Amino acid sequence: MTPIQNRELRATARELGCRPRHPLASPRRSEHEEIPRGLRDRYVPIGRPPQASSAAKSRGDLVVIGDSISDAAFFKTLGGKPDQMWWAKLGRKTRTTPRVYAERGSGYTRPGKCVTTTIGQRIGRKAMATRMNKAKIVVIAAGVNDYRKCVFRADGTYYLAPTSGEEVEEAISAAFDELDAAVTYEAKVIITAPYGSRPELKQYRERLVRSLRAHSEEHGFQYVDTAHGTLWGKSKSRDRIHPTAKGMQRLYRDIYMKSNLRKRFR
Repeated sequence: MTPIQNRELRATARELGCRPRHPLASPRRSEHEEIPRGLRDRYVPIGRPPQASSAAKSRGDLVVIGDSISDAAFFKTLGGKPDQMWWAKLGRKTRTTPRVYAERGSGYTRPGKCVTTTIGQRIGRKAMATRMNKAKIVVIAAGVNDYRKCVFRADGTYYLAPTSGEEVEEAISAAFDELDAAVTYEAKVIITAPYGSRPELKQYRERLVRSLRAHSEEHGFQYVDTAHGTLWGKSKSRDRIHPTAKGMQRLYRDIYMKSNLRKRFR
């Protein structure tokens, strides 16, 4: 299939309210990939969120891939609770079960703490294939860490250096190709980049948003802007990056209200 035919297929699918599987997608991969022992705590299901009624049943999985902003363990160090996380609120609202794969310090170009995985590597794991195949909603919430990349020295140590626009573009493109091959027609895919208001990163933020928006449109994903006006004032912690409980509420609200989830998951 040519790129033009591919774009026409996706345009038709969007008009019909569905998303086609990537025409060059590889067959479904095995779900039995072994997860490195040191990372197993990062890849276990968070669990079923509290339901409004004991009779309510989950509609399916809400898969979240992100950084420390989506990490319940990190939020706890700021005084927060797991049920205050934005994805916990979204799961309750949409009656879906959150499955969270968040690594502190990670991004599209950068592994978490320079030792775990990038967003694309997490999406591409064989063990993730079954999870993605069953997901009703997929949210990729990342990008804030990609203004710097990990550069490794010969002795195995590393330092952080600025990323170029081309490096970020290539990493996002590769990650979205993996995502396109993993999700089903029925899954709702949302791309967002929660962002505080550090003035020195404004230029990078705008470049990131343009790239995420363009690649989302190309793949038929929905970009939801949480980089402008979502995290401000008391919604940010002292580091001006991570949300407080109030910020988690705003993040959940914007993802739900600005997307079409409120129409599909009332």
